[in-house]
Amino acid sequence: CLIAKVYEGFLDRATQKDKDEFAKFCKDKAFWLNDFALFMALRKLFNQQSWNQWPTPFKERDSKTLKEASTRLAEDIRLLYVAMTRAERALWLGVAQVKGDLDGLAPKLRGAVSQLLQRESADDLSERLKLWGTCQEILVAAAPPPDDTLYLAQAIAKRWKPALLPVRSLDSRWWTASFSALTRELGPASVVATMPGSEREDRLDDAQVDSAAPLALDVSETQGADAEPPAFNAFPAGSSYGTLLHDLLEWQFERDWPLAQTPPALSREWTTLLQRKAQRLKLDEAQSAQLQDWLQHIVTTPLPLPGAPDLLLGGLSRLNLANAWAEMAFTFPVHGLGASRLDALIQQHALPGQARSPLQPLQLEGMLIGFMDLVLEHDGRYFVLDYKSNRLDFYVPEQLRGAILAHRYDVQYSLYTLALHRLLKSRLQDYDYDRDVGGAIYLFLRGIDQEGAGVFIDRPPRALIEALDAAFAQPAKTSEVQP
Repeated sequence: CLIAKVYEGFLDRATQKDKDEFAKFCKDKAFWLNDFALFMALRKLFNQQSWNQWPTPFKERDSKTLKEASTRLAEDIRLLYVAMTRAERALWLGVAQVKGDLDGLAPKLRGAVSQLLQRESADDLSERLKLWGTCQEILVAAAPPPDDTLYLAQAIAKRWKPALLPVRSLDSRWWTASFSALTRELGPASVVATMPGSEREDRLDDAQVDSAAPLALDVSETQGADAEPPAFNAFPAGSSYGTLLHDLLEWQFERDWPLAQTPPALSREWTTLLQRKAQRLKLDEAQSAQLQDWLQHIVTTPLPLPGAPDLLLGGLSRLNLANAWAEMAFTFPVHGLGASRLDALIQQHALPGQARSPLQPLQLEGMLIGFMDLVLEHDGRYFVLDYKSNRLDFYVPEQLRGAILAHRYDVQYSLYTLALHRLLKSRLQDYDYDRDVGGAIYLFLRGIDQEGAGVFIDRPPRALIEALDAAFAQPAKTSEVQP
C-alpha cells in the first residue's frame, strides 16, 4: 500500500526525464523484472498464499492464463522501480534467504534482490552482499539478534532558545487619517457656539459628525421671531438617520432617480426598502410618510448655483456615467504633514477672516482617505456634492456658513476639492482648475424646502489647492507632535 502511494506520487510529480529513465529500467531488467512482478502480483491476488496452493492454471504457469493476468503486472513492475529509486535521503532494505529462492532440486531465481545480486546458489547471499558493501554509499550490516525489546522512538527534550531582544527602536507613526479623525477632538470654543448636548466623542464617519446639535445663532435680522421652523426639522436627528438618508439617496442614484419620474416610480423594491429601514429605526407611520415626501423633494427641487443653471439631482442620469459618480473614494499618501500646517493653509484661503476652532496638533503620516457622496459634471464644470443632515434653526446663508465653520466642513471640502483636482489633472488633457472646477456643494437636506434649498457652495481658490497638493507631496522637515 505504501509503495502504491509512492508510485502515485511519482506519476504526479515525475519529470519526463524520470519517466524515460523508468521505461529504460523496465526494458533493461525485463529478463528478471517481468517474472518477479508476475510472481508478486499473483501472490497478492491469492492473499499471500504459497505458490503451490494457487489454482492449477497459475501454479503450472499455463500460458493462456498468465497472458490474461498480465494486465495486473504492469503496475507492480512500476511500483518496484519507484520503491527502489525514489528515496530522497536514505533507503533501508532488509535482505534474507527466502524459501523457494535458489533451493530445491531445480533452483531458480525468484526474488528481485537475488536477481539484482546475480546470485547463483542458495548459500552465496552474504558473499554477494559484500560486493554492494564496496560502494561508499552503501552500508551492509548484520541484523541485530531478535529479542523481546519493543521499539520506542527516542524522546528529544525541547530546549527553547531565549526570546530575541530588539536591538533597534521602531519609531513608526504610520496611520490612516480621515476628515473625521482630524476633527473628532474639536473643542467647543468658537464664534458660532453650539447648543449644549452636542456629540463630542469619537465619530466614525461623517454622519456622526453631522448629527451634532443645531447651532444657536442670532437670526433676528433674517427671520422673524415667530417664523415657523423648517418642516423637515421634525424628522428625528442623529447619526443613524443621517446614514439612512445617505443610503436611500445612493439607492436612488444607482437606479436612475425613480422618485424624480412623473409620477414617481414607487417600485416594490423601493417600498420594501423603506419599510425595512423604518422598522429598524422605529419610525412611526407619520415619520415614514414624511421621509418619502422629503426624499422626493430632494431629488426634484432645483438647487441654485451661482453663475450656473440650477442643478436637479433627478436629472443626473446614472445611465450616462460621464456626468455623475456616487461614493467616489480617494486615497492620498502623506509624509509627515502636520494638521496645524494644513489648517493654517485652509484658514488663510477658505472663508478667510472667519473664526473657527483649530484642528488638533496631529501628525499625518501614512494615508489620508475619504469618500465623496457625489462627484458630478454640470454646465461644463465638475463639482463635489455632499449631503448634510444637520438640524439648524433656519437655513439662511449665515447659518449655513456657521455650520460649515463649526464642524470644520471647510477642511472637508478643501480635501474633497483637492481629490477632484488631482483626478481631473490626470484625466483631462488640457485641464485648467479655474475653468473646469465648479467647487463643493454642501446640501443641507433639512432645508430643501426653504429659500435657497439649503445649498452652501464654495470653490477654494486655486492657490489653496496647489498649496495643499504640494504639501501632501513633500515630506515635512519637522514634526509638530514630539515623541
